[in-house]
Amino acid sequence: MFIGAEIRLDLDFDAVQATLVNLVRGGLLRRASDSAYDEWQACLAQIGPWVTALDVCRLVQVLVRDMVTHADCATWTMRWEVTGPGGPLFPALDADIKLTPAGADATKLAVRAAYRPPLGSLGVGLDRAIMHQAAELMIQSFTIHIQMAIMHPAASPEAGHSGPLRQPWPEPGTS
Repeated sequence: MFIGAEIRLDLDFDAVQATLVNLVRGGLLRRASDSAYDEWQACLAQIGPWVTALDVCRLVQVLVRDMVTHADCATWTMRWEVTGPGGPLFPALDADIKLTPAGADATKLAVRAAYRPPLGSLGVGLDRAIMHQAAELMIQSFTIHIQMAIMHPAASPEAGHSGPLRQPWPEPGTS
């Protein structure tokens, strides 16, 4: 399943890229992921009592690769994984965060993600019924958290942190 969101920022591409680089080093993507995941759980909890089992699952791994730049874009690739007793009930989500120029003093922030529903055909049915909408809301929330941190970096909780939370993904066949 594919999900995504994009926002236009009324700031120069180079300024947005420099700000986001600093925020990523300060842990923004982990914090934005945690906030979006909490909002996703709250959305699912409104669906019914069976969702209370979600409390045993936490988003604990947010893996981010270093920024890759090309002439007209900057991209961060990341993966979210849910762990805990119910972790296998939730898919890993792979996402790209991409900045591209959108005019003289504007930048497009886009988040594109993909996941595979777990549990075979039952998971596909649940995804169509409720999970996909919740995942779309989570990606939109995540994108808005990044936007707000870029637009107001001094007010961002990440501004006071300097240690990177990035971890490389293992190369295929080495895990």
